[in-house]
Amino acid sequence: MRIENQTRSTVLGSRVVLAATWWSRLRGFLGSHDPVPGEGILLIPCNGVHTYGMSFSIDVLFLDASGEVLKMVQSLRPWKRTGRVKGSHYVLEVPTGVIESSGTCEGDKLTWWDPAPVPLADRITAGQRRPSHKISSARGNQ
Repeated sequence: MRIENQTRSTVLGSRVVLAATWWSRLRGFLGSHDPVPGEGILLIPCNGVHTYGMSFSIDVLFLDASGEVLKMVQSLRPWKRTGRVKGSHYVLEVPTGVIESSGTCEGDKLTWWDPAPVPLADRITAGQRRPSHKISSARGNQ
């Protein structure tokens, strides 16, 4: 998925995966490499996270059901946890520095898109990808 700050016209991630099952939310970044710019995880439903077992810090954004940023935690270090954030429906985990570089602030509105799959033959003949379609954050991606 691609996640953008609609308020500031900036991109927070272009290769964000959705974690919508209990196991995928629990696992998160555990056992993975230090995320690079563009990567991230969108956890749903979620109102608090931890970095137990991780070896790197992450930026964390708590979002309500409409995609509004309720709270942000910059550089959450390994072996730490956040408290629960009332009203949070989504949590976006991204590499450290993304909050600052995107200019994101509490109250900003985030939106996300899931690129439409393009058959290999179409990519070869057209030489480009089809436009993405928007997934409404208000529907909760459910």
